Amino acid sequence: MRIDGRRLSHAASTVIRRLAVERVEAGGRPSEVIAQFGLCRTTIYRWLRAARAGGLSALAARPHPGPPPRLSDADALRVREWILGRLPRDQGIAAALWTRRAVRELVRLRLGVELSEAAIGRLLRRIRLRPRKAVLAEEQGTPVVVFAVDRRGAFLCDRLADPPGEGAIQAVARDLLKKASRAASVVVVPEP
Repeated sequence: MRIDGRRLSHAASTVIRRLAVERVEAGGRPSEVIAQFGLCRTTIYRWLRAARAGGLSALAARPHPGPPPRLSDADALRVREWILGRLPRDQGIAAALWTRRAVRELVRLRLGVELSEAAIGRLLRRIRLRPRKAVLAEEQGTPVVVFAVDRRGAFLCDRLADPPGEGAIQAVARDLLKKASRAASVVVVPEP
C-alpha cells in the first residue's frame, strides 16, 4: 500500500526518515526499506544524500517559513501608529472599534494593499496589537499599551510612552471605554 508522505506530520516524517536511513546503513537495500514504509522508491536516495552530507540531524523536518509578509516592517509600524490612540473613523473608516475588517480597510486605503482577514490577524500579532493574547503588565514604570476590548475582540488602544502611574492608566482606560461606547474590558500590556 502506498502512503502519501505529504500527509504525515513533521514528527512522523522525521522518525521514518531516520529509521529508513539507519536500516540502509545497517545493510538493507534502499528499495526494500522504503517499500516497508509504503513510500516512493526514489525518496530514500534524497534522504541518504542528506544524511551523508549532514548526519541524521539533516533528516529533521523543517517547517516551511511561508511567504514573506506583503507589508514591510516600516509599513507595519506605520499601521500600528495609525491605530494607536485613534478611532477607525479618524482614519476614514466606518467602524466604531478596530477589527480585522477595519484594519484591512485601513491598509487598503492608506497603502493600497489588499490583504485577507487572516493576513490582518498575522499583521496585528506582528505589530503586537492583539489584545486577546495580551499579558498583564506587572512591572511598574514601564511604557504600556492600554486596550479596551469588547467580547468579540474588537478594540481601541492607546500607548502611554512615559512610564505611567496607576492613575494615568486608569484615565486612559476610562477614555477608551467612553470612546468604545459599549461593554468592554481593559487590558494593559508592556510596550514592545
